[in-house]
Amino acid sequence: MDVTPNQIIERLESYSGVKLKAAFAIPDLDREINWHCKYARQNGIHVSPTFMIDGIVQPDVSSSDDVSGWTKKLLG
Repeated sequence: MDVTPNQIIERLESYSGVKLKAAFAIPDLDREINWHCKYARQNGIHVSPTFMIDGIVQPDVSSSDDVSGWTKKLLG
């Protein structure tokens, strides 16, 4: 409860090795997130994780799939 958003981002960066601060520094980020949430709801996405590829919901794609399975679906 005593951690700032920047400290959380720093922890995520240290755990993952992925630089994230720039992504969270986008001006009007909250507006972008709200737009994406609205678009997702309009397309029937009401649970997470749900995947869209080229704007189409992919119910057969799961976060538990192997990367090779994702690759087949993306390239297929």
